[in-house]
Amino acid sequence: MRVLKIDSERKQILSLRVSSWRDFHPLLGDDCRSISTKPIGFENRDQLVTDDEGRLNSSGHGFMIKGWHKYVPGNAILHGLDDQDKEADVKTKIEELQDRVIWLTD
Repeated sequence: MRVLKIDSERKQILSLRVSSWRDFHPLLGDDCRSISTKPIGFENRDQLVTDDEGRLNSSGHGFMIKGWHKYVPGNAILHGLDDQDKEADVKTKIEELQDRVIWLTD
């Protein structure tokens, strides 16, 4: 499955291939123990997954999504959903996400 990783420490967005949602934990960070999905308003039903303890583990790095009024600490994974609400390839193009991400300064 193709996903987009939002790496807030390096301030970059990467297109990656993963086998399943189980691969999300190490991509979010070494200290990631629990993940959750955030509603960020992508009309194509792409989902943003974050580290539940991101505020504790992010070392002050984070981002916001234009049009969404919440700060996201740490890294995130954007993935798609199929018509049965199972994880699937992300539909959002990397350039579109780059235009929507606002990096927070250290």
